[in-house]
Amino acid sequence: MAVSKVVFTLKEVAEYLNVHPDTVRRYVKRGELPAFKIGTDWRFNKESIDQWRKAQEERYRRALQVKRRSSKSDFQKPKKRSTNA
Repeated sequence: MAVSKVVFTLKEVAEYLNVHPDTVRRYVKRGELPAFKIGTDWRFNKESIDQWRKAQEERYRRALQVKRRSSKSDFQKPKKRSTNA
């Protein structure tokens, strides 16, 4: 029976998220990615990473909806022309 991994190293979380390790370091440095240190090494709780990833997906989904709404409203509302002639 295989035990599922609960805590990742920096390299493992980069592989898990399919990004470069430098990207993970940059997110951690900015405080955007939940992490903790053991000595000098970063560690990542899988559950926290999954929650962060879902929040990122939701933020992206909302941004797309707002963008779609604003682009639709631009086409639906005709712009008023100045009648100064």
